[in-house]
Amino acid sequence: MKSYERTLKAKEFPFITTIQDYNYKFAQTIGIEKGDPILLERKGLARCINNSGRNYCDNCVYYAVVGDKVLPLDYHTSANDDCGTVGEQLFDLQLSPDFIIEIKYKEYEDFERMDWVIYKMKNFNLVEYHKNQIDEAARQLKAEIEAACATNPA
Repeated sequence: MKSYERTLKAKEFPFITTIQDYNYKFAQTIGIEKGDPILLERKGLARCINNSGRNYCDNCVYYAVVGDKVLPLDYHTSANDDCGTVGEQLFDLQLSPDFIIEIKYKEYEDFERMDWVIYKMKNFNLVEYHKNQIDEAARQLKAEIEAACATNPA
């Protein structure tokens, strides 16, 4: 049954076949959900540890789909310690994607698993989300300035 489901999802979402790093044919699950603010607060992660010749990997990567373009988003690694959230990256890139793809890949000893979630973003109000984030950042900055002025009066 999974073969039929994968074939149908590849026809419905042809962009999934263009992601080479994580072949969708090896995914245990390919879910479909609506995008939400919780998704935009997440960060990608790529972490692999080699312990006595065995790899232990825990990866979660994101792709933004705009039209027929699939764009990888940054993820946290030991070299890239401060990547932005999915929402921050979309804001910085000025993207309003049709879909966001989340791919979780885990490899531990003899265990390997890959799960995909395709988030539909068409009905998500990304402009309102960004406005709320900017308002919150402004409130925090104002509080920091007030606190600094209170401790260091001129």
